[in-house]
Amino acid sequence: MGSKVSYFIAIDLPLEVRDELMLIAAGVPGAYWVDEEQLHLTLRYLGEIDGLVLRNLQGALDRIDARSFVLQLEGIGFFPPRGEPEVLWVGVEKSQPLSDLRARVDALASRLGVPADRKRYTPHVTLARLHDAPDSRLARFAMEQALFKSTPFSPLTFSLYASRRNETGSEYQRIAAYVLRGGDARVAHGPEGSPAVRDVPG
Repeated sequence: MGSKVSYFIAIDLPLEVRDELMLIAAGVPGAYWVDEEQLHLTLRYLGEIDGLVLRNLQGALDRIDARSFVLQLEGIGFFPPRGEPEVLWVGVEKSQPLSDLRARVDALASRLGVPADRKRYTPHVTLARLHDAPDSRLARFAMEQALFKSTPFSPLTFSLYASRRNETGSEYQRIAAYVLRGGDARVAHGPEGSPAVRDVPG
């Protein structure tokens, strides 16, 4: 029996920003750092959805007309905010265009029957998953990287991804990429030629 598939929508990060994140991804025992190819900024987690909803969503996302805008990653945080940390993440400078795009994607997903996302939206890029990481090393990492800022960038696309769990972690597959105005119109839609990227264990 195949593994269950869940879905999410995310902004794709340019190579130079992913490279910058990889430069700080070290120095914490018990941290399973995310592979560079898998780094992304989630707009909306969708969970498990049926084929009809998926097809309708894939077509409807193509009709979102949004312009590319400037983003900058900054700061370090942990999930959950209280108790033992499980996820280490890099935050995002406040951006009204990002909030607007998230709101449009969220409204579209809800209108097509995707269950509401009950969690408060905190834009972030997951940098590592944590397993018994020492508090002292996490505190040191947070202090050393407190002033982290990425190079400002203008995202070219956001994408619909499938996520499949397996015994070693998760495998992500891009289903479709959607170009933001001002982005690169050569980005192809659909799964053809879209490489899978593997998540770290956790």
